[in-house]
Amino acid sequence: LPATGGTIVFLNDGNAFPWASVPALPKDISRELLLQGNGSTVTLSSSGPRFLDFDRTADYDTFQNIELDGFVIDANNVGGKHHVIIGTYVSGSNSSRLNFQNLVVKNIRVINVLRDTDTATNHRLGIWIVTADGQSAVAQTMNDILIENVRVEGGNMGVGLGCASSTNAVTCNRVTLRKCHHDG
Repeated sequence: LPATGGTIVFLNDGNAFPWASVPALPKDISRELLLQGNGSTVTLSSSGPRFLDFDRTADYDTFQNIELDGFVIDANNVGGKHHVIIGTYVSGSNSSRLNFQNLVVKNIRVINVLRDTDTATNHRLGIWIVTADGQSAVAQTMNDILIENVRVEGGNMGVGLGCASSTNAVTCNRVTLRKCHHDG
């Protein structure tokens, strides 16, 4: 899809969608990009251990106008240190210095997420969107975020949203979690 947005519809025919890689969402989408699951199941794999990433190409990229709705994500007990649904936590590191605007993640159930008490090996987070920067003086934003009706079964954390900086202003406005559940 172009950076102007669009809609991707998953048809729920009872078969799971095997995930062999991790699609990366583009920055600066000018209109809504909707991924509509209709209750479809996506099954993660060792080569596709996360549902979606952000396609970070430079510091202070802005990811906006994205909506995910109506998926079952089978994490398939895949290990590693990653977010599961969407986020900034990949291979044990947080991708920092990013901006987020108009993100909606709703009606998603995540199953079979590997939980490990020794987080040096496996650390699985349902959603992890954190903008953090301890180095520069450029402000970052996280505005108009809605996480609603997300259920994460397993893993080390359900939903983590945050802004952190010791050296500059990070603005977080209208960040809402509603009807979310983690069984950990």
